Amino acid sequence: MVPDAPGPALVPPPAEGMRWREYALAGLLLVPMAFAGWLFWRQRPRDRAGSPVAVGLIERPRPRPVVREEQNGPGQTAEPLEAAEVEIGNSQLRYALETSNLSLTLVNATLTYRLTLTNVSRRSIHDLTVDGDMISAHASLPQEQQLAGAQLQLPRLHDVKALLPGQSMILNGKLGLPISAIHPIRRDQAVLFVPLARLRMNGTGIDEVVLETTLVGQRPAGPGAGLRPFRLDLGQRIYTDLGQRPLNAAA
Repeated sequence: MVPDAPGPALVPPPAEGMRWREYALAGLLLVPMAFAGWLFWRQRPRDRAGSPVAVGLIERPRPRPVVREEQNGPGQTAEPLEAAEVEIGNSQLRYALETSNLSLTLVNATLTYRLTLTNVSRRSIHDLTVDGDMISAHASLPQEQQLAGAQLQLPRLHDVKALLPGQSMILNGKLGLPISAIHPIRRDQAVLFVPLARLRMNGTGIDEVVLETTLVGQRPAGPGAGLRPFRLDLGQRIYTDLGQRPLNAAA
């Protein structure tokens, strides 16, 4: 017969005075722990849909320039581009880019834009081409892969047969990017998207190729704040309150 296994050793109950001191010590330890937990809860980013999440700012937007009404050529109906935030160019071609909305679906991100071209020279510009695309900015990508370049292969967006001296023309279009091609930036519980719109303009009568990379984001939450990235983790939506900042173009 196998002898019975020895039972657990019986520990005498602690004295009442010792038990009281243990309870008091535990209570003293719980007070600072509860206070620290309250502070953490107050300071942690909220990840519910529509609630603010602590994310890094992108860039400060430039002040809106005053856009002058340019003299239009025959048959053109260019109107003042009051909402444009970029109006630059070389000595022959001036352009103003306005991004109006960004839509996010399960498949694509689509940026809607309006581009105004103005010939500010005394000679005509012929066979003007506008190439461009949209990519996502990310710290892991080299700078030359993110900025527009003269040798970079970009899809054709617009062809302009001729632009007379002093003539302006408005071009409307969309830039698309598959969701699978986005390099997301993860910040706490948020998945962020920072779009870059890249443009290249060239034609006969222009001394040099015009290159521009524009960073697009949501308008700042307050004065002096930076552009805010778009969130991919909130599902399908359309952002309409956009801001932008031109970046230095690659040669």
